[in-house]
Amino acid sequence: MITSIFFSARRKKLIKKAELLFPAISLLSKTMFFELQEKFPTLKTIEEKEWDFYIRIGTLWAATIGLQRLKNINARTKSSLGAIYGHSVNDWNNNWNIAFKECGDCFYKTIEKSEKLEEYEINPKFRISDAIGLWVVKNLLHHHPEKQEEMNLIRPIGLLLTDEFLQWWD
Repeated sequence: MITSIFFSARRKKLIKKAELLFPAISLLSKTMFFELQEKFPTLKTIEEKEWDFYIRIGTLWAATIGLQRLKNINARTKSSLGAIYGHSVNDWNNNWNIAFKECGDCFYKTIEKSEKLEEYEINPKFRISDAIGLWVVKNLLHHHPEKQEEMNLIRPIGLLLTDEFLQWWD
């Protein structure tokens, strides 16, 4: 009895989080844009609409990773939660899934390449944020970051997306 009450309360909490996910991602995107332009002049050439698109997709990827990492939740429930926030994403942009897949492909390739790097053995949390940050920066710049000022964007952007949204479901 107590177990079913706990799972029912947890399920309600997760459903609410799924409903609030995309509005929270949208807010993050809007508030980060001007703040980061001040810190990183390279971003001053980026259009707000383009920024918004790639930040939302990268953040959505981070939240989806967080959802998949949840313990004691079956795959069907995870899929149902994904469908809840998926409706909001579809309402925003019906082509989001193409970019989401590209983000995932880049993420897994970057994670694989970084497996043996000493930096990530010391600080493994940066593997995820750097992989997502790289995808976002690469798309915003329309090329792979080459200059140091471009490379310096990867971790701060990745951390802003992952710090909150990897743990969104906790």
